[in-house]
Parts: sequence; structure tokens; C-alpha cells
Amino acid sequence: MRYLSKAIILFILIVGVSFPSLACRFTVREIGFSTLSQTNYTFVVIDNGKGSSKATLKTLQAYKKDSNIGVIHLNEGRDQHNPIVQLAKRKGLTSPSIFLLSPDNRLCLLKGEEQNIKRIFTETVLDSPFRKKLREDTETTFAYVISIDGLDQRKNKKALKLVDAACQQLKELMPLMPKEVKCAPIVIRLTKDDFEKEKVLLWSLGLDTISEEPRAIIVYGRGRVMGNALNYQQIEDSLVYRYLSMIGADCECGLDRKWMLGLQIPMVWDVDCRQSLAAELGFDVDNPSILAEMSRIISKEQVEENAQGVGYGLESIDLNEAFGIDDSKPKIELVEEENSIFQLKIILLSLLLLIFVSGIVSIIIIRKKKSQ
Repeated sequence: MRYLSKAIILFILIVGVSFPSLACRFTVREIGFSTLSQTNYTFVVIDNGKGSSKATLKTLQAYKKDSNIGVIHLNEGRDQHNPIVQLAKRKGLTSPSIFLLSPDNRLCLLKGEEQNIKRIFTETVLDSPFRKKLREDTETTFAYVISIDGLDQRKNKKALKLVDAACQQLKELMPLMPKEVKCAPIVIRLTKDDFEKEKVLLWSLGLDTISEEPRAIIVYGRGRVMGNALNYQQIEDSLVYRYLSMIGADCECGLDRKWMLGLQIPMVWDVDCRQSLAAELGFDVDNPSILAEMSRIISKEQVEENAQGVGYGLESIDLNEAFGIDDSKPKIELVEEENSIFQLKIILLSLLLLIFVSGIVSIIIIRKKKSQ
């Protein structure tokens, strides 16, 4: 009996070490740093072939690896059948034109001459005061709440107080969360004077004009948005606190997986950002094995759009067609990798079980021989 007890304890220890690798070890915030279901934007230049230099555009295209913004240069005549050129014509744009294209086919016209195309891209499309702040501190900050002023000054002040109170309430909850985060949520206030500086950011969130009432937007991870912009009534109804609470939750706490992969704002995410984040989290979110594990978690529920109905893919424009990419070649998906990892874990556990059973049988045989 003594040998049997030892064998059982050994088996429990082995399985106890093995099973955590099958369980979730990420929070919603950590998954928000991943590139899964990334929102991709396109910086578009349409001219008659006499404007933008190829060298400049090639330089801009290099930013793609460090951002979620692609670059495409189209000729109004030669590419007249391109879906993006056709969309621009339907919107009444004439050549030359420079704009940012969202996944749901909205355009953000960018001011400036073609000669300044690099400055427009780097200073307006890639960067802004808020996005610079986000890159600098996001690895240690729980989340950001952007409080956007409306025209009603009284409601602006009240909304800001409510947002501050929600962040303070969340700060008190942080010690009880699955993972420690150094800094509590930070409130960023955008007044009407900030609208031009944050034009691209606000446009990506569907906010093109100053509304009558204030709104609030929660951003976390790699520029992820939790839900949609909250209106004044939702701010009063404590939705800021509820949304913030979801960010700190364990990824398998029962939360609808659609909330984990919200819309992303346009932003650059360079090597320094990735290294700082990996040092803070203790793992690299861009590592294929980490992405495969996160993908396994998300795949438990088909993710097509987030909880507020924001789509991720182009509705009518095929970017492969627009960029002239041949999509006929088979691609290796993360799902294949995650399946192989999961199968390997099952095989290992089966082997451990077989060893355990064999050990029990051996013990029984030995004891029978001794009794004889």
C-alpha cells in the first residue's frame, strides 16, 4: 500500500506540472498586446505619375513591419480599375490625393503637398501626442482612458470627474487581479484644441467632429480599444469602470472572447517597444509559440467582430487585389501550429498515464512475488 501511495503522489506531481501549460496564463490586457486580429490601415497616394518619388514611397513602406499601416502608390490612369482608385472617385477625390483608408472603407483626407509626403506620414499618420505617450508607457500602464470634451462645458467637467473616480476605483481593485501591473489607468483629456493634433486617432475611432456631449474611450495593450466610444449617459452608468475591470481579467474567466481583440488605432510599434514590453511581461507576445497559445484561447469562440459590432476586414475592397498580391499560394496558419502543440501535450500526458499504470502493475507484481 505504501508503494501505491507513493506512485499516486508522483503521478499527481507530474500531472500538476504538466497541466498548467494547458491552462491560460494570460490576461485580457496581455492578449491586447498581440498581433492577433490586427486592424490594418492603408496610407494611399494617388497621382498621375509625376509626383511622389519611388524612393520616398519605398522608405515609407519599410514602416509597415513596425506598424499596422501599409503604403500604396497608385496611378490615376494606369490603376483606374483598382478598387481604391474607384472608391476615391466615388468620394469625389481628384488627383493628386493623399488619404488614410480604414478597414471599413472610411477615408481620412490628409492635408499637404506631395513634396512633403514623408513628413505627412511620419508626423501625422504614424504619430501624435497621445500615441507617443502610449508607446512610452504602455508596458507598465494598465490602460488609458481618453476623456474627449464636447461642447457642453458643465458635462465635460462632470464626465472628467466620473472618469477619474472610475480609474481610482480600479486602482483599488488591481491587487486582487491575476497579474500585477505597475501603474493604474491614466486619464488623457482631449479638448477641442486637440482635435487637429489627434485627427487620425479620433478618425480611426469614428469621431470626426466635436459632439455636443463628452465621450470616453478606453485604450489598452497595443493600441486596442475596449468596446466603443462611451457616450455621456454610459459614463454616468459606470461603464468606464466595468470596461477597465475586463482588461485585468484572466483570459479564461468566462468573458466573451470577442472583447479581447478590439479595434486598434493606427500606430507604430518599433523594436524598442517590443523589447521593453517583453522585459516587463516576462515573455515575448510576438513569439510564434506565444501567439499560437493565445490563438488557441481565442479560437474557442469565432472572432469576427468585437462586442460593439466593429468589423475587422474590408467590406468591399480586397487589399490583396489592391496591392496586386497573389493569394493563391497556400499559407501556414497559426492554427496548424497551435493544433500540433496541443496534440503533443496530449501525447505527453498519455505517456505519463501509461508510465503511471505500468508502475502500479509492477508494484502489484512485486508485492505478489514477495508474499509468495
